[in-house]
Amino acid sequence: MMGTKTRNLEILHHLLDQDLYPVIMEGGIIKMPDELKPSPTNQGMETVDGYSTRRSKARSRERSPRWEGPSDRSWSTSSTTPVVCSDIRSIYERDLMQIELAYPESRQWLFDDHMWLLTKSQLTEDGSDPASFLIGITFTLPVSVKAWGFWEGVTPIGPRHTNYGDGSICAFNPADRSWKGGESLVPLLDMYSLWAFRHLHLMKFGYWPGRQHCDTRYERFIEVQDFELCGCGSNTKYIECCKASDQNADLLHEAISFNLRSNNGFRQIPLIVKQFVTDFQKPPPKTILLS
Repeated sequence: MMGTKTRNLEILHHLLDQDLYPVIMEGGIIKMPDELKPSPTNQGMETVDGYSTRRSKARSRERSPRWEGPSDRSWSTSSTTPVVCSDIRSIYERDLMQIELAYPESRQWLFDDHMWLLTKSQLTEDGSDPASFLIGITFTLPVSVKAWGFWEGVTPIGPRHTNYGDGSICAFNPADRSWKGGESLVPLLDMYSLWAFRHLHLMKFGYWPGRQHCDTRYERFIEVQDFELCGCGSNTKYIECCKASDQNADLLHEAISFNLRSNNGFRQIPLIVKQFVTDFQKPPPKTILLS
């Protein structure tokens, strides 16, 4: 008999491939909705303004990202010189209470110009595969955010849909603007929970559920599986979409450029980050959020 978790993972795959999204419960539990509702097509714009209150029990991914993908770019709201902003700090100080309600097993380290947040997502109702996230956010303009995901025992989550270089989470395409600096962190944590749940699906079935994005054809060719949705961001399987054109393209130039830009696709969580989520003694420096 198929277990509840396996069944939910299969349902998740079919939901995400149709741009339908699950419900995120308190503690980051991913629950399949009783009634299927499409994600809004107008989803606003990580590497990846404002303050909102939180529903008490469950919330749907009302502004879910269309796709996810690796990137070698740090996430920030602009390219201007950082300036400490007291309003940003106030927003996130107020947000801490909402975060504790949404993710009860959270811890915070607050500094003058940045903060670190460690949260735990149960992911499944039985709590058998929890994930932890270390999130750093600056109180400067432009706001800079980075996060890393871990399975229990400080095993990194990845490497799919993590950023090249430091292995930080890439839970949505920056152009999608599913979340912006200055907004509540709770929706961002929900996206991270869903990102980790997708990794559970990847480990169980061998392919990524839902839309995803790759910056280049070469990345798409080496990373996307035939029956995943295409790395161009469409809702068509890769084998039926861009695979033939990718195979026929001269990828040598893109491969060289990619390897130079990404240090041969290297992804490695910084040792100081791993150490901190192990002993909670010394938070990483702010500079790690700006690199």
